[in-house]
Amino acid sequence: MNVALWILAGVLAVVFAAAGVMKTTQPRDELAEKLPWVEDVSTGTLRLIGVAEMLGALGLILPVWTGIASVLTPIAAAGLTVIMVLTIVIHARCKDPTAIVVNLVVLRAGVRPPSTPSPTRGETSSNGPSTCSSSGVDWPRGSTNWPSSTARLRSSRRS
Repeated sequence: MNVALWILAGVLAVVFAAAGVMKTTQPRDELAEKLPWVEDVSTGTLRLIGVAEMLGALGLILPVWTGIASVLTPIAAAGLTVIMVLTIVIHARCKDPTAIVVNLVVLRAGVRPPSTPSPTRGETSSNGPSTCSSSGVDWPRGSTNWPSSTARLRSSRRS
């Protein structure tokens, strides 16, 4: 299961990174030809969406992969979820059902069904080590313990 999560996270990261790069680097006129909703937002908003998508893509992979501040991965997933929901709203206003379906598929790919139980801290699941399940997304932590920086923070609050 861990491998499947990494593959899914990698695919989602590539999709969001590509979309973010496209929105931050291409001229607005070229984007308007491909993406009709571009006419409804300012250039600054368009670039902000692109940067947020790129940062979210990096946040899906880098923190867990490097083991540094892995708590940022579910935060990035939650941020990308918000972007997807807002994107669906924009496409609904533009009456673009095809884009809504595509966004729903991408959104569903990254969100675990609510009926799927997730282990709590320190427990192990049948899939191996514990997972961090903030925002409804299962992300591997790599061990049954919280990251050392988080553990230090918790212990410093107790004293």
